[in-house]
Amino acid sequence: MKEKILRHHLDKCVDYTQEHVDLESARAISSFGVDTNANYEWLYELNSRYPTRKIEEIRTYQLLKTDYMKKLDNLDGRITYFENLAKELDEFQNEVNIKMQRIKRSTYNDD
Repeated sequence: MKEKILRHHLDKCVDYTQEHVDLESARAISSFGVDTNANYEWLYELNSRYPTRKIEEIRTYQLLKTDYMKKLDNLDGRITYFENLAKELDEFQNEVNIKMQRIKRSTYNDD
């Protein structure tokens, strides 16, 4: 007998819990639907206010960006080359000046 009563109370608890879960699920679904609709309305409003660019235009921009990045890398390589060349020319000029001084000293000493 006690088992039947206990079982009956347990079934009531399960039914109550299921009703509560169903009610909260329905509220959540309803709220989600309302929020989704509000977000779509906001999206349409933003799309009309701020039009986006066409895909072709975006692809053209990306191609131009890639092309400019390649040109920039090429230019950076050239700058590095000319900087190194300038250093070498500076060293060469210093060596020539030292040799010229030695030549002047040796001709001065020979006289």
